[in-house]
Amino acid sequence: MSEEDRQSGSYRWRRRVAAFLLVSCACLSTCDRQQPDPSSVALARAASPREVYEQLRKWYVSRSYGNMTPWVHPDSSDDLIELMIAVDEMMTANTAAQVALGQYCPDVDPRSFDMSKLAYFLELFARDAAFTSETIHGDRAVVAVQVAGRLPLRNLEFCRHEGRWVYMPGEVNRELVQGIRDLAKGLTRFAGAIATGARTPQQLNSEFRYRVASRFDVFMPEAVPTTAPSQRNVAAASLPS
Repeated sequence: MSEEDRQSGSYRWRRRVAAFLLVSCACLSTCDRQQPDPSSVALARAASPREVYEQLRKWYVSRSYGNMTPWVHPDSSDDLIELMIAVDEMMTANTAAQVALGQYCPDVDPRSFDMSKLAYFLELFARDAAFTSETIHGDRAVVAVQVAGRLPLRNLEFCRHEGRWVYMPGEVNRELVQGIRDLAKGLTRFAGAIATGARTPQQLNSEFRYRVASRFDVFMPEAVPTTAPSQRNVAAASLPS
């Protein structure tokens, strides 16, 4: 992978995450990625870029991270999987906050504090991503997908490595991974604050600002929100049009 590929990939990840973290984040459970399970043999070495794309998405849904590793370029595979695990942790924390809001604050719309739109920035692993085309030029390929029916299309890069097509996500910034984990901790503490007495909109906004929004500056310090994102802003900023 060339230095230009690394730099453009790193910028792409940071830019998309910065945009999403201003208005949303997300949550699911973590999984052990150490040992592939037998289902990894379902993907043949001769699999096309499209087939690799589709199988990687299936493994992501089942959190079979060990199976994914051979099919992601080794320059990025470990960091990409760490990023996905961090997002899983944050999604779990987000769910805890949403449950607490529903239980203790029935008059407050929990979507005002819902960070789940962040899941759209994961490119190949984005929710509601649909395959549109595959283009192969020698040892490079592009799989184009449409996320949530929106334009522009996302172009996912693949290359031939050790006789198989592998996904090339670009460099993943490690500060980004740690920042997402910090947001997960903030959301967990936000849920705890709700359970222990934060009930009014003013209290909720204050707790969110202190425990969650204050952590956004790791991504974009010049644009840190001071209250929970509005649902209108979440919808407007979650995807490019």
